[in-house]
Amino acid sequence: MFKGSFAASDFISLEATEEAMSSTPVQHSRLRGQPGQGYYLVINIGTPPQKLNVLIDTGSSNLAVGAVPHEFLSKYFHMNLSTTLEESGDVVVVPYTQGMWEGKLVHDLVSPAEQPELSSRTYLACITNSSEFFVNGSNWHGILGLGYANIARPNREVTPYFDSLVATWNISNVFSMQLCGSQEDNVTQELSLVGTLVLGGIDSLLFEQPLLYTPITREWYYEVVITDIAVSGVRVDLSCDWYNKDRTIVDSGTTNLRLPQKVFSAVVALIQSKYLGTIEPPADFWEGKKVLCWPRYNTPWFQFPTLSISLIHTSNTTMNLHISPQQYIRRLEREEDSFLEEDCYKFSIVRSDTGAVLGAVVMEGFYVVFDRESKLVGFAKSTCGSWDSTVLEPHVTGPHFYSGDISKCSSSNGNDVNMAMLIGVYALGSVFLLFLLLPAISWLLQAYQRHVSRRHADESTLLPPIQQRR
Repeated sequence: MFKGSFAASDFISLEATEEAMSSTPVQHSRLRGQPGQGYYLVINIGTPPQKLNVLIDTGSSNLAVGAVPHEFLSKYFHMNLSTTLEESGDVVVVPYTQGMWEGKLVHDLVSPAEQPELSSRTYLACITNSSEFFVNGSNWHGILGLGYANIARPNREVTPYFDSLVATWNISNVFSMQLCGSQEDNVTQELSLVGTLVLGGIDSLLFEQPLLYTPITREWYYEVVITDIAVSGVRVDLSCDWYNKDRTIVDSGTTNLRLPQKVFSAVVALIQSKYLGTIEPPADFWEGKKVLCWPRYNTPWFQFPTLSISLIHTSNTTMNLHISPQQYIRRLEREEDSFLEEDCYKFSIVRSDTGAVLGAVVMEGFYVVFDRESKLVGFAKSTCGSWDSTVLEPHVTGPHFYSGDISKCSSSNGNDVNMAMLIGVYALGSVFLLFLLLPAISWLLQAYQRHVSRRHADESTLLPPIQQRR
């Protein structure tokens, strides 16, 4: 875990790590999705294989699919038709801030549909009951968590899918993503998400150098550390610990860039001060409650500033992610009954009381490498995406010398205490002790809800109720 100091050898070997990965056979799978509803992967489950779409989520660790009819599901997994399914007898319940799902924990064969030979036996939750989980029109039937086993439900003994894949096929413990954002169909003018998931390594054709890495400070979510944020080169005047209050994670299962309350206010104030438009957007736009619309294909991107996020690179250097306004101002689908020739957008930087989240709108500008072998997350300029010529494209710069004390930027130590306390609660099986500790347990469960089951409630996640997308 990151404690504020690094050995130089930990980072001199980054280029060697990339070279080693490039020689490892990697598997490519196409990602699809609907704007604001997440990227999904087509997988095979069971024997004979049943094809289902699963939301790609680096902020959770369970593989779970619908296993009974649901009004928002076009299809579901038929457990009784798989000859290789083995029931464990366990039930999994995953609550969210709003909504939940519950299902039977089983073992079965799972593979990416485009690589059916890459099959592995893994844990699978078959969802039999849910509330506000599935999204109407999203076209996905479940979720594929790519996080660490430490946040798997009901416990870390439930081996996540990617861990099973690595163990079965001896591929590198590395995966990477190229999320390309919304693409418009030339005929129908409908928007859809496209991307690529690479299992077992990286693909140099999907990014431009430099590919720079930041350390994973703790193996649960992909937790990283922000050292600074700037708007058009002007730094937000806050100490670095504010950026990482509670935690900072890289999460494909969240749509927006989420920032702690104080950081959000400071960043939005700077963006407003750098806005070049003659008509000031309404206050509700900056709160994500109203949309801005312009005549079709005439969005004035140059009026909005570039955002830069600095991450730890080594013990005394940082790397910068330069984020285009086309990322943090998200284009919305056109209403089916709308005859107006206009493009509408929503502000995609939102307040958070559960730490910072570098969500899909940030990831869509970059090729992102989750190097679990080296405990690093890498970022490079993506080769996909359509960027307006009047603004800077997303890109990565660094390393830059950092004169401050990086150890003061991380809040991981506090999170370790919380997690240890939670594990202690689970270990208390005595009814007597449970009775005595009931007030403490109530508090801890709220903390657990805040840390692990934080998702789903609003449009800032990739799993919002459909009526809240606007």
